[in-house]
Amino acid sequence: MASELRNFKIQVPSKRDKDALQDKRGRWWIKVGSRSVEPTWTQWEDRGEYYCWFARAERPEEGEYIELFEKRVSSIYQYKNVKRAVIKLRE
Repeated sequence: MASELRNFKIQVPSKRDKDALQDKRGRWWIKVGSRSVEPTWTQWEDRGEYYCWFARAERPEEGEYIELFEKRVSSIYQYKNVKRAVIKLRE
């Protein structure tokens, strides 16, 4: 039960997919809904959100331009100090 609650709070899978893309800063990205197996506990729909893993890189900031997608960060959902987040990009 505790691990399910933790997964629900974090909202980003702990392991990234092999098809995730890496940006110049070393962060890994994949669009929500594009994973081979989408978790059942997420609450995100396919509306411009991306999963982002940044274990050895800096967290994306609001307003930051992401060259990989040629878009700016609109909002960030990160639980505590976990090194992964759901990032919404502006269309």
